[in-house]
Amino acid sequence: MCPGGFAQWAAPGVLAAPTAQRDIGATMDRPAQEVQTASACLPNIGRRGRLLRMAGAVVALGFGLVGAAQVIVARRPEAELFGPAVLFFVAALAWFQAREKT
Repeated sequence: MCPGGFAQWAAPGVLAAPTAQRDIGATMDRPAQEVQTASACLPNIGRRGRLLRMAGAVVALGFGLVGAAQVIVARRPEAELFGPAVLFFVAALAWFQAREKT
């Protein structure tokens, strides 16, 4: 039987306790100077990528507004606002990604 398989948990006819495992997050070996902060990160998209993400945000926002207006004007059930809400969320994600250059 391979290590860590069923034999680790139970012997034939006897229920055995699991073996102890070392906590992999117990020690911090790196000094604080080595840990990178968000302010030290370099942008990973260029001007064209930012423009594409901003355009995607504007398009998603537009479709969301049109969809929400249709639901409200037609007096449809409020549950149908879920679709425009998803579009607003996508627009916000795209906008913030473009703004932070990620």
